[in-house]
Amino acid sequence: MSREHLQFTVQNGVYYVTDMNSSNGTQLNGQKLAPQQQYQLSDGDNLNLGTVADATVELN
Repeated sequence: MSREHLQFTVQNGVYYVTDMNSSNGTQLNGQKLAPQQQYQLSDGDNLNLGTVADATVELN
C-alpha cells in the first residue's frame, strides 16, 4: 500500500474512490482501477489495496 494510495470523494451524495497512481494498484470488486480516474462506490463493494489490505464498503 502506498502512502497516498486512494482518495475518497462525495459529490451530490454519491461516493467515489480514485487510485492515486499507487505502486501496487487498487481493485474494486476484482477489477483493477485505472490511476487518477473516479469510480463510484456502492454499499457492499470490495476494495483491495495492493497485496496488504482488503476492505468492504459500508455507506451510511
